[in-house]
Amino acid sequence: MSSCSKKPQREKLKSIAFKDEKTLKNSSFRGVDCKDNLCVISGSNGFIFFYNHTGGNWYVNQIKGAHTLDFRDVAVLGAADFCLMSAGEGKKSSIYKKSDADFDWSLQMQNEEEKGFYDGIDFIDENNGVLIGDPIDEYLFVMHTSDGGKNWSRINPSNCSEIQEGEYAFAASGSSIQMIDESSFYIVTGGSRSMLYFTDNLGESWTEIETSLPSGEASQGAFSFDYYSSDLMCIVGGDYKNPSEKGQNFSLYREDKGWHQPEGASILPYLSSVKILNAKMILATGTEGTFLSKNAGQKWEVLDVGGYHSIAYDAKSNAGMLAGSEGRVRPFRLE
Repeated sequence: MSSCSKKPQREKLKSIAFKDEKTLKNSSFRGVDCKDNLCVISGSNGFIFFYNHTGGNWYVNQIKGAHTLDFRDVAVLGAADFCLMSAGEGKKSSIYKKSDADFDWSLQMQNEEEKGFYDGIDFIDENNGVLIGDPIDEYLFVMHTSDGGKNWSRINPSNCSEIQEGEYAFAASGSSIQMIDESSFYIVTGGSRSMLYFTDNLGESWTEIETSLPSGEASQGAFSFDYYSSDLMCIVGGDYKNPSEKGQNFSLYREDKGWHQPEGASILPYLSSVKILNAKMILATGTEGTFLSKNAGQKWEVLDVGGYHSIAYDAKSNAGMLAGSEGRVRPFRLE
């Protein structure tokens, strides 16, 4: 997931227009990013799809030699500049880069840690990005790039927060990490405990908050975070092994109330991805369905579009995409 485009205030946009669902190759899609009417979707079996919202055209690309990889996150850095992350144990976790008009991808980094497992990437611009991975020691595993994903270095673990045994980020939608400027980003975790971590100095120091989302089991926790402003942020998650179970699966931040769950959010099941579309509208999805709030998280309605893994949205073009299992994708726009 990328945060390259900031979210302008667009309260006048009050409805979502979904296009028909399209089934692409036999691939499970979890990586998706949109920028300037271009959406890129990545998934299992090495498949990458490009969609132009203006013309409605689709293009497919399968990375040579990567047909066994599961590309769970992607960042659109420019019109022909992309960073791609695969997830998996050991060398199955990797970073690929494409920065030309051809469909040529180059391997930039491959995980060499036995316990390593990449979970998500996020970029604030075409150069600066971060990566969250499963812990290989007792600290958060976070990497940083300042050249668009060509080179990565681990943020000093001795400065990072100590994590609990069995605690980790999820690779369900690539949205467990989000940058808000060149030195500030948030991370959410799950498993043995569900935490929110924040740094405003590239990991030299951290703020830690325990969330109200389920935790204690390997399948539970916070799965996705989104930041709109210092007065509006949210987290979604739950238990992916018991996806229909409702309860504390949504947490909202407002400056006057802090982190809390609005009463109307108790209807929400397990959710793997959330996106704040404007100051009023929040879209969330998971295997049980897709849900919309039109009053900043206070009340929710289920949408008749099915459930997906991931959401991407570009506020500049008002264009977005839902991506899910069995090759299913659904473009949308705010109107």
